[in-house]
This record gives sequence, C-alpha cells and structure tokens, in this order.
Amino acid sequence: MMYPIFVLSLTVIIGIGIAWFILPKLALVFSQLKIKLPLITKILIGGGSFLGEHGGVVVPAAFIVMAALFFFIFSFSKTKYIGQFLLFILPGVSGLIKEVEIARFGYLLGTLLEAGLPITRALDSLASATEISPYRKLYAHIRDSVTDGNSVQKSFATFHNARRLIPAPIQQLIVAGEQSGTLSETLVKIGKMFETKADTTTKNLTVILEPILLVIVWLGVVAVALAVILPIYSLIGGFNAGPTP
Repeated sequence: MMYPIFVLSLTVIIGIGIAWFILPKLALVFSQLKIKLPLITKILIGGGSFLGEHGGVVVPAAFIVMAALFFFIFSFSKTKYIGQFLLFILPGVSGLIKEVEIARFGYLLGTLLEAGLPITRALDSLASATEISPYRKLYAHIRDSVTDGNSVQKSFATFHNARRLIPAPIQQLIVAGEQSGTLSETLVKIGKMFETKADTTTKNLTVILEPILLVIVWLGVVAVALAVILPIYSLIGGFNAGPTP
C-alpha cells in the first residue's frame, strides 16, 4: 500500500507546486496576449493566480485543516467511529478490515486460550487490543454473555449484526470447536487462514489502486496541457486570420 500512497502524495505536491509557482506566470503571459481564453485555462489560471497571491496562507492552512480533520475522524477517541464507518462502506477496504480483525480474533484468542488463560480474561484482552469499535463491542458482549454462563454460540446469536462482523461459516467453525473441546486450535487455524486472506487482499487492492492513480495523474497532466496549448492555438489562429498584404 505504500506505493499508491507515495504516488498520490507526490501528485498532490507537484500539482500544488505547478498551481502555486507556474500558473501565475502563465496568467501574466496570457493576459498580455489579449486573447480569449478557453474555460479550462480560465479555471486553472484563476486558481493559480489565487495561490500566487494567497498561497503562503492558503496552502499551510489547507494542510492544517486536513490534518485536523484526519485526526478528529480517524484518531480522536470520541469521533473516530466516523472514520471507521467511512472505512466500512468503502469497497475493498471494508473486506480487508474484516479479514485483519478476524485474523487477530483467531490468533490472539486462540493463543491466550492455549496458554491457559480463562476465556473471559482472554476476551477482555482481545477487546482491549482492537481499535475497531464494532468488534470491540462484539468481544465485550461475548465476554459478558460467557460470564453469565452462556455458550459462545448463544453469545453470537444474541449480538446484533454478528454475522456482518464474523461470517456465519466462521461462527459455525468456532461453535464446532467449542463443542468438540478444540476451541483454541480452531481459533488459531482461523487466524492463520484469514492472515493469508488479508495478505492477498492487500496485494490485490494495491494492484487495483495503481491504474486508478495513473488515470488521475494522466487527467491532471492532460488538463494542464490543454490549458496551455489551447490558448496558443487560438493565438496562432488569430495570426493566420489576420490581413494579408
């Protein structure tokens, strides 16, 4: 995932640099030519002129606002559920989050049970280890339900949307492991299986994002090229249409 993030960050930095330093100079040149500018040129030059005059304030302020929004949406304890909700509705990303969480669920809970830790304490540790609010609530519910004397099967059944967080086939494997006395071994196997799936999903997601980012970069390059070339064609056309001796 680092490569798409690097490409996107570099594209944003280069785009800001072009808009801040190059487009204002083009605006000055085109204003002296006294020609009618295409709409795309007016938009880009207008943005460039604005950044040329106020970029020293606007660009740092924009980065500060974006950093603050990122912090409040994804990191601040009282509001990060908003970011988690947004991630859960993103295609591809939501599936990856589920696979990572189920892998953690299987590995951590299975390992703690194999070490001889009571299931309630193991579930308490699991709830403390995850940052995803829906899964933390699920683990806390299972812990409380098991403490009241219920089985894991009933704990899953009494939690709203449990199948959305942990698919029904995985729940059935866990229940079968509980009934056969091999719960810890079953959980570890589930953890290994979903760790492999998460690795595969990460690679596939990277492969999908790369062409999308290339298209975004291509569109930006085409927009800048058209904004520069179209006025030049208009200027050449004006010369050709001039009076001939």
